[in-house]
Amino acid sequence: MKVSIEISLYPLDRNYSDPIRQFIDRLNTHKNIEIKVQAMSTIIFGEYDSTMEILVKELKSTFSQEPTAVSIIKIVNLDLSD
Repeated sequence: MKVSIEISLYPLDRNYSDPIRQFIDRLNTHKNIEIKVQAMSTIIFGEYDSTMEILVKELKSTFSQEPTAVSIIKIVNLDLSD
C-alpha cells in the first residue's frame, strides 16, 4: 500500500534550522522514498512499511540529538506524489 506522509519538525531551540536540514538530508539518503520539501513541512511518499520504518528511524535520530523537538505527522493511504 502506498502512503503519503506530511511531517512538520519544530526543534525548540534558537538554532532550529540545522536539525531540520539534517533530518531532510538523512531522508534523502533513502532511495525507496520520494521527498517533497515545502516551506512548512516535508512530504514523503512510498510503500507503507518501508516509509514508516524510515520515518521512525530518522525521527528517533533527531529526537536523540535534540533536547526538545516537536513533530506533527499526517499520514494518508494514497500516493499524492503526482
